Amino acid sequence: MLGGAGALAGAAWLPAGLGASVHKEVTMLSVEERLHAIEEISVLKARYFRFADTQDWNALRDLFTPDATLFFPEGQEKPLPRDESIAHIKKVLAGVVSVHHGHMPEIELLSADHATGIWAMEDLVFFPPDRARETGVESVHGFGHYHEEYVRRNGRWSIHRLKLTRLRLERRSPAIAIS
Repeated sequence: MLGGAGALAGAAWLPAGLGASVHKEVTMLSVEERLHAIEEISVLKARYFRFADTQDWNALRDLFTPDATLFFPEGQEKPLPRDESIAHIKKVLAGVVSVHHGHMPEIELLSADHATGIWAMEDLVFFPPDRARETGVESVHGFGHYHEEYVRRNGRWSIHRLKLTRLRLERRSPAIAIS
């Protein structure tokens, strides 16, 4: 989607004051500028998945604005600040192999420096044998959507708000020997 405030404009986490002027500002951007912004946001999200999977925590942190919040409702009661969220992700993914994929982005430019996006997602997380024995979970396979807000500051797009909504989460228990 290339223009207009769309259905997400009414979401509580979007800044106040986005209205009819947004459509005018977005349509003043050339098609090339809009497509370039969408591509930059897509690369930003690809890096999010790669840095999470390679456990490059500093690079992951730098994808977010300093005042960003992240919300993973299956493990949190409310959105948490960027640094607290990255520390939590680092703890959860310690020693695991994860594979994250994002699909079918719906990126909507709200202005030259503000956008929203929804990404269908799938993740696989494989726990090391000792942790699997402790928790009774060998791996998880999840499906859902990332709902995000992006801002461009100093010519660089960053994630300002992130919320993951899960549709399904499958847990696999370690195999047991039956004699």
